[in-house]
Amino acid sequence: MRATQHGRIRCAAVAVVGVWDPFLPSHASLLETLREHARSAERSATVVVLDPPPGSISGFAPQYGTHGWPVYNSVGVRIRLIRGHGVDAVLRVRFRRRDFEATAAEFLDAVRSRLELAELWLGELQLLGPGPQGARGAVAEYAERHDFRLTVLPRAPVGTYDIRNLLATGRLAEAIEIVGRPPTWARPPSGVLRLAWRPGRYRAVALRSPMSTGGAAMDVILTAREDGPARLTWPDRDIAYLAFVAGPAD
Repeated sequence: MRATQHGRIRCAAVAVVGVWDPFLPSHASLLETLREHARSAERSATVVVLDPPPGSISGFAPQYGTHGWPVYNSVGVRIRLIRGHGVDAVLRVRFRRRDFEATAAEFLDAVRSRLELAELWLGELQLLGPGPQGARGAVAEYAERHDFRLTVLPRAPVGTYDIRNLLATGRLAEAIEIVGRPPTWARPPSGVLRLAWRPGRYRAVALRSPMSTGGAAMDVILTAREDGPARLTWPDRDIAYLAFVAGPAD
C-alpha cells in the first residue's frame, strides 16, 4: 500500500474511510458533519480514499455484464470534490492486487504511518479487509489496542450499486439525477480512457477543471474490447476533463 496526502494534517485526526464513488449528496452531508465534529474536538478532519475500489480488483463483475467494475468519477476528481467540502486533508491509499488480502490491522498500520489517529468513523457494514480479520470486531480490537475511538455510522441512504448498474447499461441521465452531477474524468496520460461502462456513443462536455461548468459539447465513442473494459480515445490533448452528460441508452 502507498499513501499520498492531499492537504495538511496539523494534529491528531478524525478519519473516515471509503471509495467515495460516486460522490453522493449523503457523502457531502457526512463530510460536513465530520468537519464540524473535528473542529469542535480540535482535530484534523481527514478522508481516506481507497484506490482502486475493492470491488474492481477481480477485473470482472458479473452483475454488471462483461466489461468490469463501473466507476463514476476518476480518483482525482473525487479528491477535488472531497476537498471542496472543507476537510483538512485527503489520504489516498493506493493498493496493489495483493494488498486487498491485507487485514484491517495492516491497513490501519499504513494509515497510522501517515497520521496520528484519534478517531475512526466506519460504516455499519464496512469491512477493512477480507473475512473476520477485516470485520468490525477486528477493527474494534485494534482501536482499543492503539487507543483511538471507533464510531460506527448508519447505513448510507442510497446504494452505489444501483448507480453502477446505470453506468453498465448506459443510462447516464438517471445516474446524474441521483448523484447531482455528471460523471467526470481527467485526461489520462496515455490518451486512452478505460471505462467499464456500456459501449456506444456518449455526449460529453469539455471542462477546464472538474468544478467548472459549460464548455464545448461533443459526441465521443466508447468502443468495446474483448480483453477488458471499453476504451475511449481522448478527443483533444488540450481538454483537461470530460463530463459525460448522456449515454447510449438515454
